[in-house]
Amino acid sequence: MSIKLCDVINLMDHGIFFDQISQNYTLKGSFTNQHCPNQNCDNDDKKISSAFIAFLNYFNGTGIDKNLDSDKIAEYAILWLGHKLNQKTQNGTTKLNDFYTKQIKTNSKYEENIFKSNRIKKNDIENKIESMNIDIKDIFNFYEVFKLLCKMGDELDKNKGQCNICLKSAGEFYKKYENVKNGLDIDKGSSYLQLLFSLSKDYDKFKEKYKTVCGDTESLETCLRSSVTKSPVKECSVKEIPVTECPVKECPVTKSILIPIAIIFVVASFFFGISYKYSLFGFRKRSQKQNLREKLKK
Repeated sequence: MSIKLCDVINLMDHGIFFDQISQNYTLKGSFTNQHCPNQNCDNDDKKISSAFIAFLNYFNGTGIDKNLDSDKIAEYAILWLGHKLNQKTQNGTTKLNDFYTKQIKTNSKYEENIFKSNRIKKNDIENKIESMNIDIKDIFNFYEVFKLLCKMGDELDKNKGQCNICLKSAGEFYKKYENVKNGLDIDKGSSYLQLLFSLSKDYDKFKEKYKTVCGDTESLETCLRSSVTKSPVKECSVKEIPVTECPVKECPVTKSILIPIAIIFVVASFFFGISYKYSLFGFRKRSQKQNLREKLKK
């Protein structure tokens, strides 16, 4: 996940504030409120619409990661939209496609500002929204995991190569990842699996960055494992001390938590029809897996 992209996400999170007590949104700064229809965001739906357009418009600016394609920008923006809608209890039953059709497409600022540069394609946004036929709560859960990848990237930069110190967000990332992984069921369809696969690719990118800084990923795996065993992880450098000589409570390293490999295996199982009995995830019962495959092939 691009650090520049993470900066945009952080900026947008601060650009629209939600008050849990009043259950109302407030736009912060001119960037998020300049896309209000008729210059007037007099309700929460218009505020979220304006902020969503601002999110997309930010990628038309200079200095933004040019390696992000239109489809990926659409995915992140829609995850962020689901996150914002989920903050308000009243939006619990809101469907993304309904909100997009009624609040965003009808906003004249949307067409005026987003598609001039041709970097972001309208079809990509609409296809992505239509494909995300899952609850806003599920979309919010994925957003949280992607956001934690951003935090881990920031922490890695701040640690300045001190790879024997656990990233503070590593444990939380692993737990929330487990939640979205175990949240798969036969009713959620291919869109849920596609988001899992996208998550695995972003995590792969983070691991490559971690490997560049630290030389390997074993210390990262140690921290992830410690969040499961609840064992304290002290400053135990895997470069200096072989894993076999390291006290189990301090460095319980295991290869079984290689998240992206596991996700890719499941997605491959889903799309190519190989047996789920070899899956690393432990998804549900085998009969449910078979029903899911058959249902999504129709």
